[in-house]
Amino acid sequence: MKKTRIRITEVNANRIGWHGLMLDRYMNETLHLRTARKVGDEEVVNNFQLGQLNRAKAYGGIDFIKL
Repeated sequence: MKKTRIRITEVNANRIGWHGLMLDRYMNETLHLRTARKVGDEEVVNNFQLGQLNRAKAYGGIDFIKL
């Protein structure tokens, strides 16, 4: 399984409509991130998670870079 390291560069909670605990739940259950929650956090993700992140990036909810 291919792995990619990412770093979150922006979280636009207003754009996705989630705040506080709901944002944490969104990151966990929708994006399937284990530890990355705020700007600057890094995580190793698989291709499925990368696809979810790309979809969220297209909607403007979060932004990230591949390391």
